[in-house]
Amino acid sequence: MWSALENMAFRESLPIPLETGRSIHDILVRSQLSRGRYNLHFQGMRGLKPYLFKQFYCLDTNAFLRWQNEARFIGLPQHSGYIWPCEEWRGGLISPFQEGLQLGQWLEAKQPSLQVRLEKAEQLAQRITCLHRSGIQHRNLSPTNIWVADETLQISDFGTAACHGWDDFWTDSVLPVADDTLYASPESLQGKTCDQSHDMYAFGSLLYLLLTNKSPFGSVKQLLRQVMPGSVTPAPPPSTNGVSARIHDLATACMAADPTDRPTAAEAAQELNCYENSAHPQERIQFSPNPVGSNRRKIMVFIKDDERAVSLFDAAIRQAEQKPSLFLFVGLIPGNLPSGHTERFIGRLYRKLSQGLMRCRQHGLSWSLRVFENTVPERTARILFEQYRPDQAYLGKATTKPLSTFSRLFQDKKVRSNTQIEYIA
Repeated sequence: MWSALENMAFRESLPIPLETGRSIHDILVRSQLSRGRYNLHFQGMRGLKPYLFKQFYCLDTNAFLRWQNEARFIGLPQHSGYIWPCEEWRGGLISPFQEGLQLGQWLEAKQPSLQVRLEKAEQLAQRITCLHRSGIQHRNLSPTNIWVADETLQISDFGTAACHGWDDFWTDSVLPVADDTLYASPESLQGKTCDQSHDMYAFGSLLYLLLTNKSPFGSVKQLLRQVMPGSVTPAPPPSTNGVSARIHDLATACMAADPTDRPTAAEAAQELNCYENSAHPQERIQFSPNPVGSNRRKIMVFIKDDERAVSLFDAAIRQAEQKPSLFLFVGLIPGNLPSGHTERFIGRLYRKLSQGLMRCRQHGLSWSLRVFENTVPERTARILFEQYRPDQAYLGKATTKPLSTFSRLFQDKKVRSNTQIEYIA
């Protein structure tokens, strides 16, 4: 019975899928693609140019954070070699359509020569070098987000990427493991902080795949990595496949267990002679990171699944127009909701947050986001106040009943400290 209630609530909370023939931003939705775990994927056309629609279609918190994190890339200029969103609508993101095949499909379908595979390894090293020089870490590289065509190589799926100057959505929780754990570094499997060396581990695994056409971990090692990731080493590349020893050594070095032993992307590119055939080896992605400064007022905004979410975002936008401010939007999902109510709460909360954050992006607000599951909201809010010590906090004002237990928490002087509490109707 409880499972039936949960399933019913889950289906009620999901959005209505896009339909072919619909037009969004003058882009005609032409067909649905058979891929995507937490999103529905559609191909669209604006004139002769193809686009990819990625519609959020689940109640997974990390998937929601990936959606909102990738949406911030809309503010970055489009750059050859990378696929990130260029537009958005209420249901998700719109990106230029990728060229070619995913790396694994390309290897199987084209069966390229060793020389061609090494050229693609050079291109991939160059792409990662450019990202790292620009202050961007992908953190989820795998064959499924490397797109290969005859002349191009593109990297997609920047949902978990970190960008210099942006607050990391996973600061207060563990970064989700890469979609394909075969290409995840030991530190990510252990829940540790991932920096640029994490991308280099993935690059080493992808280079191994390009050299040997197989994964560096067999089925047994794949299972062992889940238990003791720091102790399982990849199989050495076979030395009889016509590849020089220095390229084999590069793949091995990139997959070193200690992150400090791995080469940088620039060093890997140089080892692959990437710069000989590259037109812009020093290229960077030019963008202005979100401004920071001690003179900006730090405001924490608690968003719930009710109608006051709109007013809270309105207040944030007005405040930003009057005085430079940094906003931290917080969504707390209680852990004591009855079966079925949790799904409805999450669905409504994600809709409120996604629509409000889209407005924040349109108005150029400096903002960040925290969403916590299975919480005791009063306890989590107290911890967040102690950790971030905001100058001001926005709460939804009770309109038909006395202050809730959550609101009364902020009347405690120990919690408030020097924070100004403002109730928004």
